[in-house]
Amino acid sequence: MKLRDDLPYGAMFFWGEVRVFRNSAGRKFKDGDEFEFTEKWHTPARIMQAYAKAAKRANEQEAKTVFAWNERFGYLSPMPEHIGCGIEVVASLFAAGLGLLGHFGQTVNAFQARRFTVATLDVEGWDNVAHYMDVRTCASLGKTSENFLMETKTFLAEVARQEAAARAKLFGTNKIILADAAARSLAILKAAKMMSPWEAVDLLAPLYLLALENSLSGIAFEDVMDMMLKPIAKGVFRRDPETPEDDRRRDEEDAVFASEMNRIFENVRINKRGERMLYG
Repeated sequence: MKLRDDLPYGAMFFWGEVRVFRNSAGRKFKDGDEFEFTEKWHTPARIMQAYAKAAKRANEQEAKTVFAWNERFGYLSPMPEHIGCGIEVVASLFAAGLGLLGHFGQTVNAFQARRFTVATLDVEGWDNVAHYMDVRTCASLGKTSENFLMETKTFLAEVARQEAAARAKLFGTNKIILADAAARSLAILKAAKMMSPWEAVDLLAPLYLLALENSLSGIAFEDVMDMMLKPIAKGVFRRDPETPEDDRRRDEEDAVFASEMNRIFENVRINKRGERMLYG
């Protein structure tokens, strides 16, 4: 199975950016002295292209500004992670295949071992929601721009390869895991009386994989992706209830939300193609 590059953000990487940071030369760094040049990418193969565009803009600015530079350390910055190449690669990704097979923690550890900072979705009592994470490189000191970017690109491509292999297993030798997760998700989304938005995002993870393979009837892949991404993009993080009245209001909100999910998923089911893939 290959991660589809024809879909928005490559189906695993919801978005990614290459950021080039430069600071004006001077004795002290001040607010407004830092320049940031950002270009987007949606698959690791496009990281170098994104960097080339960002670097071109940085070079154009350098014709007008003297950047802080040291022969030993490279580009200087008040931010330690920006010293050296002055490059940062960030990504928002969805490792549902690895997560459903129980390898999400190992994936997080692999990013951290490569000196990425990792932020998972741990909210309202739910940990590692939807097997989603934001990752960011945090050290380029001692590396050339080309080496830093190639190492990052190669590692992210390997994570994508492992995710594709995991998804293939979920439709092959380990299909019972996906079949069980999808059946549970559909049952809860159809009948739950209370549900938080983050619980819904987590429940959508296996259905996302099915929708991606045109294996669901009654809902489009784009709608599933939209329901997953909207709470993340908006950052809908509610405070923990502090009083009985807070609890009551939270329950009312979750009841209304659950009713809406019941309506949306009332006629959603695994279609014949999905049945052949999961039960055939």
